[in-house]
Amino acid sequence: MIRIAICDDDDVILGCVCNKVKAATDKLKIEVDIKTFVDANMLLRDTNQGNELDILFLDIDMPKMSGFETAEIIRSFNKEVIIIFLTSMEELVYESFKYKPFRYIRKRKLDKELQEALSEAILAVQENSVMYQYIFKTEYGEVKFNIEDILYIECVNRKVFLKTKEEYYGIIGVQFSELVTEFINKDFVMLHRTCIVNLKCIFSIGKIDITLDTGQKLPMSRYKATEVKKAFTLFAR
Repeated sequence: MIRIAICDDDDVILGCVCNKVKAATDKLKIEVDIKTFVDANMLLRDTNQGNELDILFLDIDMPKMSGFETAEIIRSFNKEVIIIFLTSMEELVYESFKYKPFRYIRKRKLDKELQEALSEAILAVQENSVMYQYIFKTEYGEVKFNIEDILYIECVNRKVFLKTKEEYYGIIGVQFSELVTEFINKDFVMLHRTCIVNLKCIFSIGKIDITLDTGQKLPMSRYKATEVKKAFTLFAR
């Protein structure tokens, strides 16, 4: 599923963009979750609650907080979200470059420019998603895992296991050390010498263990505690 947000203080434009995005994704048979916001504060409150975005259509000229100010805040904690600026003030386009937008759409040419921008954005999201998918041989056969769905990977009695929210898989034909090398630079951190955990899935860190979003607790080596806390803090920021 591709997660899309649209933020514009003009209800007419907001509804129009939403309808066009929905029609385009329905035609492409792509499952999407679309959220709309009439001001930037509502958008920021939603993203601060841990709701992630793949594509953001963002009006530049809004009261209280401009699209540029909003983009700067969002970029501080989400470098990957695709931002597409909406504007009726074309002279502001060049000012938008510092926020690394994917595209910008002129409101007076909404019909012409939205379809192309959306198609390219979806393709970029899909290509990026493929980069973070892994296929492992398990006792159930070959299974494809999205990296964001992996809670932790551990080695027990020289056997490798991978935990998602739904299942606990035995991984066949791969060494734990190989997975450590692969995942340690992809927002995973080592709790002790036989377990690495997805930083995204940590809810809290205690003195000798961590608690996952699922409520499960995992033991943590006291020698790794400082490293884990530092990695978690940097990730949260």
